[in-house]
Amino acid sequence: MEGARRGPRARRPRPRRIRARGAGRGARRAGARARGALLARAAHARRALRRALRAGRRRAGRLGRIPLQPAPGGRGARTRGLRRGPRPLDRDQPQPLRRAARARARGGRRALRGPGRPGAPRRPLARRRPPRPEQRRRRDARGAARPARGGASRARPARDGRGRRGARERRAGDPVTDVAPFRALRYDPARVDLARVLVPPYDVIGAAERARYWERDPHCAIRLELTRDVADEAATDYRDVAERVRAWLAEGVLRRDPEPSLYVLRQRFADPSGRELRRVGFLGALRLEDYASRVVLPHERTLRGPKADRLRLLRATEANLSPVFLLYEDPAQELAGPLEEALAAGETVCAKDEAGVEHALAVAPAPALAAAVAQFLGPRSVVIADGHHRYETALAYRDERRARAGGAGAGGAERVLAYFANAYAPGTLLLPIHRLVRQVPAPDDAGWRARLPGWSMRHVPVSSADAVPAALERELAPLQGRHAFAADDGSGVVRLFSRPADGELGVRVLHREVLAGVFGLDDEAVRDGAVAFPKSAEDTARAVRAGEGTVALYLNPLRAEDVFRVTRAGEILPQKSTYFHPKLPTGLVLRTLDAEDA
Repeated sequence: MEGARRGPRARRPRPRRIRARGAGRGARRAGARARGALLARAAHARRALRRALRAGRRRAGRLGRIPLQPAPGGRGARTRGLRRGPRPLDRDQPQPLRRAARARARGGRRALRGPGRPGAPRRPLARRRPPRPEQRRRRDARGAARPARGGASRARPARDGRGRRGARERRAGDPVTDVAPFRALRYDPARVDLARVLVPPYDVIGAAERARYWERDPHCAIRLELTRDVADEAATDYRDVAERVRAWLAEGVLRRDPEPSLYVLRQRFADPSGRELRRVGFLGALRLEDYASRVVLPHERTLRGPKADRLRLLRATEANLSPVFLLYEDPAQELAGPLEEALAAGETVCAKDEAGVEHALAVAPAPALAAAVAQFLGPRSVVIADGHHRYETALAYRDERRARAGGAGAGGAERVLAYFANAYAPGTLLLPIHRLVRQVPAPDDAGWRARLPGWSMRHVPVSSADAVPAALERELAPLQGRHAFAADDGSGVVRLFSRPADGELGVRVLHREVLAGVFGLDDEAVRDGAVAFPKSAEDTARAVRAGEGTVALYLNPLRAEDVFRVTRAGEILPQKSTYFHPKLPTGLVLRTLDAEDA
């Protein structure tokens, strides 16, 4: 019995702990004690320990107590892994674990860092390779935020071209904001009344307005953007629109400008309080850039249905029938001078739409404005204010044309018709988009207080829907520096809520704490139509009093700098967060994708 206990099991080497002491003699003594044990250990573990111990005074003091245990297999078995505690890392383990073990061994001193206790949890310390270019492009494409529960974004900022997050300075060879003059198609004011043919953007036109615009004039621009009836949209391929454009060109209703130009647009309008404002911007042909290049920055998500519809229209007509609205930052008003000079010197046509907005368009063929625009906008990013679906549709069509050309350029499809305005100009007006909860019942005072702890609440009496805008201007607008909103259930009393601001955008707080927290409506429910977005506070107040919803939620507007801050971080705002007023009219300037155009 005693001899049996002295058999192979008794002679198996026991785990030993090696303490690597500080420096000099202590380090050499520790290394000497380790050499005998090293001979029986895995080759990669021997190399890792030898590299660390050989470093002497600089590294030896950083080593902890490293338990070395024989891998399973019994006497005479070849050790294939470094075992820390009870879990072996040998070739019986899955491939990722073996790979991590090899990486830790290659890491030298880094592989041995940590508490060194048997069974202590450790994360792999493998060296990270820099991402390959295609991996970086895929990751940048995923940089848009995913919505968290209740609408708050948890996305990290998109990475820039050097793998770092957030905005960065442009370097030589990086994509630039490239705006070129082009030869526009425009209505001949001698043949048509511009006030009768111009219409708002297609995505703000309701079914009743669509029919009215169709009947208003046989050359109305609505006939280039939308079908007569909503039910016909899914089946149309828009070939009739392409034939209509050719016919209007042949008749002289549309004409092409003789030389490439930029087009300066001045709009005079009144804000909701009645104050007169003017906004001056310009239209040009913008070179399309993927979002990953950080040249053109989006601030909201798009839907597949509208993009598919716009792509059918673009394929059929090969024309940009309405512009994408983009913002640039110019707090010093550097471009204001060249734009005003071009507006004063160029040929101008004017029209006033049914909303009372006066549009004055000046043709600026002189190269001085194009040079000023290129110098100023080239190194700067621009933000899409309106027209995300149109921009992404143009990207998709550009890629189709490139594929058909075998990877060569897409000709005129490399650019898109775009309008540019200064976010810091006095006339760049950003209005709020209010919310109308359709079916979920509104809580009473006790329910509001229970579901919104930390918010103050007070009552504001309103006599009618027409009195709501003035009440909001008087009570809600002064709370711009706080998180604030107003809730209106049509009872004649508007509840005003506020709490201290914490650096987060108010529209995100509303989606997370009110739409989700009070009414149980997440982003998917909002997209599915549980919340409506009327055009104005008056429309929202009338809708809730007409029984079209249970409660109206009124917001303060965002600031343009907030939009830039969010987009630079690669994040996305909740649906319908911005409304830039006035909208750009459809029909003022058109751009075909012919090779002769920019």
